[in-house]
Amino acid sequence: MNHPQIAYYTFLIIGFMTIGYAVYYIREKIGGKFLLPLAILIIATVLGVLCNSVSLLTTYEYSKASIRGGTELPDSTTSSTTEGLSKEYALSYSMYKAEPFVMMVPKMYGGSSDLEKNEEDSKAIAALREMPQQVAQQLQYNLGAYWGGIGGTSGPPYVGAIICFLALVGFFVLDNRHKWWILAASLLAIVMSWGSFFEGFNVFLLNNLPLYNKFRAPSMTIVIPT
Repeated sequence: MNHPQIAYYTFLIIGFMTIGYAVYYIREKIGGKFLLPLAILIIATVLGVLCNSVSLLTTYEYSKASIRGGTELPDSTTSSTTEGLSKEYALSYSMYKAEPFVMMVPKMYGGSSDLEKNEEDSKAIAALREMPQQVAQQLQYNLGAYWGGIGGTSGPPYVGAIICFLALVGFFVLDNRHKWWILAASLLAIVMSWGSFFEGFNVFLLNNLPLYNKFRAPSMTIVIPT
């Protein structure tokens, strides 16, 4: 468990899957058969956490002395203290509302926030070459090919146009009980990736979803639909 944030999102997926199975078993009136898989899931979860307990407990202990441990200073508008990351910091690196479409259209919001120097046909690079060396060196660090909401990225989380198209077709064509919990988890993840651009909902999650306020970069939730 080397990346707690990704592990957290994995548990969210497992949670949606569990709810999906529970609804299926209850609707089919075979709820009793759900108890054994649920027990196995709980045991596997406990064993997985125990196997990583040293890393998890150490990280948890260290987090108390970091910005993830919150602050003992009262908020300027209330007399209460806060736990976890501040709202502004936790919601940094948010995607624009249309930006999740980069899973299907990779260059919709450009590419890397750094100038892509390997593109020989780049007009920006051609312009830099015509400038004095000192000016060009200063400008190249401020030029980028990304104009999305994250602020800085090495590239879009492109999944594949064909894969996304087939997935969308599958939701309409296939009669499969799995598609509903996958769709629900994917839609929630996309809304979560909006972060500060859909602040009301995401602040609610920060305040109410356990441990969610320990992480920043809402754009990382896009790993759930991918």
